[in-house]
Amino acid sequence: MGFQEESAMENSTLIDPCFVCNKPPFEPCHEGCPEHNVVGARDGSRRKKIREQLTQKTESEEEGIARRLAEARTVAALFVQTDGVYYNVPGVDPWDKSRDARSYPGPHPVVAHPPCERWGVFWSGGPRAHMTGQLRKLGDDDGCFRSAVNAVRTYGGVIEHPRGSKAWDVYGIKRPSKWSGWMVADAFGGFTCSVDQGSYGHRSRKTTWLCASCAPLDSAAGISATKRSAA
Repeated sequence: MGFQEESAMENSTLIDPCFVCNKPPFEPCHEGCPEHNVVGARDGSRRKKIREQLTQKTESEEEGIARRLAEARTVAALFVQTDGVYYNVPGVDPWDKSRDARSYPGPHPVVAHPPCERWGVFWSGGPRAHMTGQLRKLGDDDGCFRSAVNAVRTYGGVIEHPRGSKAWDVYGIKRPSKWSGWMVADAFGGFTCSVDQGSYGHRSRKTTWLCASCAPLDSAAGISATKRSAA
């Protein structure tokens, strides 16, 4: 073995293996490697260049992941008040009456606040409606709750409605109890619970029901499978 080879072998621990195929220094790279048949110790500039190229590629992939994560953080707020709390919030796409949230096409998960007038305790119109005979129809909300459920089951997200909402019964969602915490809501992978908005800053207790879906479902499942006839 010549002096130069001995010197190179003594200093081999100071030279990195091939950054592409991880072959040890002073050994030809694997077939298919850009460094194939090139002894690493004799071509450190090529190895450095390849390392830089792969490092740039990795950074590009990381940037793509960051971009997709940013897109995933976007949430559509459906049936919200114009210029309300959901407006001018980064990552929130608000849908007020003028945009007609019933036509929301996706793809982001949603926070839905469909109208509750025709689903709550006074769904029929209250005492005045009974006195005048102008009773309202249960669930007559122009398809708002139906579209909200469909959006949550398709794109993921959560629906908010007052405690006791009859929409839970009509659309096959189990009623949560006060202390149940999150529980299975339906046959579509949804979960439901009861919370007090007062625990989150509201001035009154205001008990509210939530129905959430973490994973989008095949739209072929459809909403009609759970809809029941309104009483």
